[in-house]
Amino acid sequence: MKPVLVGGLIGLVIAWALGYNSIYARQQGHARLKRTQIVQEQANHQAREEAAKFLEQLEQYRRQLPPEPDTSWIVREAISAAQKAGLELTSIAQDAPRESAPFTHLTVNFQFTATYHQLGTFLDYLEQSNRFIRVERLTVAGVDATRASEEQPSIQLTLSTLYVPPLLAKGG
Repeated sequence: MKPVLVGGLIGLVIAWALGYNSIYARQQGHARLKRTQIVQEQANHQAREEAAKFLEQLEQYRRQLPPEPDTSWIVREAISAAQKAGLELTSIAQDAPRESAPFTHLTVNFQFTATYHQLGTFLDYLEQSNRFIRVERLTVAGVDATRASEEQPSIQLTLSTLYVPPLLAKGG
């Protein structure tokens, strides 16, 4: 009876070892692989969400800039602000766009007369705008201090912005 018991015990150990290696260990390996894949997929998903947020923020900034390398965008914005401020632009001179890879620098010179209040209101509208427009130069001239209340100063103003070409093609 001992040889049968020893043989049965050896058979049981062999069956357990085969079962452990072929079923349990393999399932543990698959489970580890699945956990690793889940963690990787979660990291990929988080990276895609962060990239989408970054691209949306980038697009918000892009909407503050002109859609094309054309100075007429600044002119339209300045005319709109001037109308709101109640002043009339008397001269508009658009400079040629200057390439400075990867940007294009757009500049426009304006000349007008305005009261100090109108000038302040005009500049405030430009500053409060959701557009990126920079005052490059502002020159106020032609007012005699003794007759300041009767005259409106002559103002020369240079505004600029940047055109940034799209980083990614639309729809791709």
